Amino acid sequence: MQLVEAQSLPDISYKDYGYNKPIKQVEQIYYSFEADSIEKVKKTIRRFNADGNMGSFENQSFLDDSWTKSKTVYKNGQILREVWECSNPYLNRTSTFQYDTKGRMITENIKFQDGALSSIKYAYKNDRLHQIRSIIDGVRSITERYYSKNGALYKEIHRQQVPNYSDNVTNYY
Repeated sequence: MQLVEAQSLPDISYKDYGYNKPIKQVEQIYYSFEADSIEKVKKTIRRFNADGNMGSFENQSFLDDSWTKSKTVYKNGQILREVWECSNPYLNRTSTFQYDTKGRMITENIKFQDGALSSIKYAYKNDRLHQIRSIIDGVRSITERYYSKNGALYKEIHRQQVPNYSDNVTNYY
């Protein structure tokens, strides 16, 4: 069984990467340092549209020649659809998104090339993201976020339920 890990953000812009001014493209190269050798591991390229939102993403592994590419379509400033193409065709997929009346993302529906369906649901409490529930490739996960009275995120609990395995619980502080 292959496990698929996925996460989406309601708005991915150049600001999320620490840039103060709009940019068109960011390239990153990751290296492995072991003893006396330096090896390129992977390269990522993020391209941003005229509104400053990420329009496409590319990831190239130098270790096994695997790759991933995505294109994102926006409507009225919201992500409408993401299309992923991968060197491993099992991971090819299209995500579509739904929003509540406040414009917050509430659902991501994922359809894989083989017809398999997965989903991610977002719940809000006091106008902050409180819970993320997902079913991805049969793996269920729940992430709950806890905020202080002044609105600062101080704790996150992630529970993952993989069929035929013990549940995995991770706490972040």
